[in-house]
Amino acid sequence: MVYSWKVTAHNIMPNKTATSGTRKFYLSAEPLVNNVPLAATLKTPTSAAGVASFTWEGSDPDAGDTLTYTLYVDKTDGKQTPPSAQTNLTVKTLAVAVDAGTTYYWRVKTSDGTHSSYSIIYSFKTD
Repeated sequence: MVYSWKVTAHNIMPNKTATSGTRKFYLSAEPLVNNVPLAATLKTPTSAAGVASFTWEGSDPDAGDTLTYTLYVDKTDGKQTPPSAQTNLTVKTLAVAVDAGTTYYWRVKTSDGTHSSYSIIYSFKTD
């Protein structure tokens, strides 16, 4: 689409008006906007017999974006690099082997292919 513009200047003393020449420009396409997906909402994990099941909810304000998730679970801070089986997930729940009587930290990274967000880090202790 082609646009044009010009400038008109007005002077009060003496009363004069001047107008510039017309200038044109165009925009070749509408800009693409991709919002950051919302941080996942973590649900309470459940653990039994050496396995913890993690569940979360994720969403994106952009209709049509496909979300993937990465589940971070560790004994340090919830920021350690997860194994490949916990990355690029399309599901919102995953079972992970855990040790009994241990404190774990977890969070979820939500990605729409362009942008990512991280949930807050939660901790829990296994039975």
